[in-house]
Amino acid sequence: MNLDKWLSGYASGDDEVQCLFDYRPIGHSTERFEELKSYQLNHDDLRQALHEYHQQFEYNDMQLAQIEKLKDQNATVIVGGQQAGLFTGPIYTIAKALTIIQKAKIEQERLQTPVIPVFLDRWRRSYSEPRVCTQHNGCQASEVYWRDESRGASHASALNKEAMEKMIDEILIALGETDHTKSLRDKLQQFAARSSTFTHFFAEMMSWIFKDEGLVLIDPEEPIFRKMMGNIFETLLMQNDDVRQSFVRSSERMEEQGEEPFITLSKDHAHLFYHIDGYREKLVANEDGTLSISDHRFNQSSKQWAKEAQEYPERFSSNVFTRPFVQEQMLPVLYFVAGPGEIKYWSMLKPLFHQFNRKVPPVTLRLQQTFVNRRSEKGVRISQKNAFEIVSEGTRARREELKENYHKVDSEKLYERSVSLLEEAEKEMREALLSFSKSEERYSDRRLNEMKRTFESMRDRIDSWQYHKANVDINKLTHAEAHLSPNGKPQERMLTIVQVINEIGIERLRTLLFSATFEEYQHLVYYE
Repeated sequence: MNLDKWLSGYASGDDEVQCLFDYRPIGHSTERFEELKSYQLNHDDLRQALHEYHQQFEYNDMQLAQIEKLKDQNATVIVGGQQAGLFTGPIYTIAKALTIIQKAKIEQERLQTPVIPVFLDRWRRSYSEPRVCTQHNGCQASEVYWRDESRGASHASALNKEAMEKMIDEILIALGETDHTKSLRDKLQQFAARSSTFTHFFAEMMSWIFKDEGLVLIDPEEPIFRKMMGNIFETLLMQNDDVRQSFVRSSERMEEQGEEPFITLSKDHAHLFYHIDGYREKLVANEDGTLSISDHRFNQSSKQWAKEAQEYPERFSSNVFTRPFVQEQMLPVLYFVAGPGEIKYWSMLKPLFHQFNRKVPPVTLRLQQTFVNRRSEKGVRISQKNAFEIVSEGTRARREELKENYHKVDSEKLYERSVSLLEEAEKEMREALLSFSKSEERYSDRRLNEMKRTFESMRDRIDSWQYHKANVDINKLTHAEAHLSPNGKPQERMLTIVQVINEIGIERLRTLLFSATFEEYQHLVYYE
């Protein structure tokens, strides 16, 4: 089953997909709220850790106000996460944060208890790095695109401020000067000066963009949060046989449904990592019942590992299979907001949660976003389509239609006929020349090709004149398609929010983000 069909089945409540979860994606907040009341969670420790962590951010007033809601022992959170990218990464990071904030507001109104928006800024060794892409290196417009590259950087890597300042200038030069460029450059440079790591820079930007909403941030790699995970790691290590069996059962269940497991890991993976000498090593289970890292180093019993995790939780981290469970143990999760790919791996977590007598929280899909700038809006109007149709169908048919409206001379047929006559006339002269010297073959070919290129140039010049008026609109269509679907991919996966802020300013962005009525599974189109 392809991803789109699978997600459609999830959203519509298809039994084949829904059986992999404990809750349907919407409409179960009251039931989940009652379930959370039965769990033991120390709201005070969480509140104190969050309060201390957010002291470092410039725009923290509303964040601290949200954190204070945890004084209510019935407070819950809407949570989602994303790999921390430079300049917040692709636009879908903003879409996920917006979904979390809007969902928290709705559920707080519905339940009449505090609901806090929480964003996990996860860090991986593979992180998003911007590539300045301009007309001069093969792109349709001056955009900032994103790619993933393994750079071997650790979470604690210090921010190279000189390189960061240079990158900021590079990107803004490529995007072009606007009324908002100077203030944006000043703000980004300010964040670079304040930040000690890449994740710190990311958090400063997210705090700034959503400063009026109080998006609460958690970096799970921070020692202040790792200390809270010691008991959780201890449990996962002491019952590691059960954890691994849960994964096996989950994989088998997917295969029974005719699906490839969405998480593929070796059966000996203990689903935890051990950090040593700046590297992250996976823990593996050995045949004798012990656990070790690669090459059987640090071979110890589960009990010994669990003791170390309790004493030094900063040495351990979860993997894709156990991370949601660790999150569940730390936070009173009312809903988890996921991207399309995340929902698929969450479908494998039910056996693990049930092993520890917990339910998988409701998982809802994030919003999707497309930004239409003023130049692209002209192309949208000319296309006689909406932005969704341009993304899914392109504009080629409309471009051909516009050309046809101005078509007077069939330049291609005229070119082909002229070349045919040329080749016929050239043949007699070629034969006469070759009768004197066969070495003149290359000379004849070269002169024939030159004459063909002359006809090609005349053909193109004819088209330039007859499609002159159409080309104005065709160029607008081409730009709109390149902006809405760069390189044929969704805009939200390719562009960064920095481009939007440079075009319209931060205040206009905030207004646009919260201008639409929130609906589940919505694709929002913003006209700048």
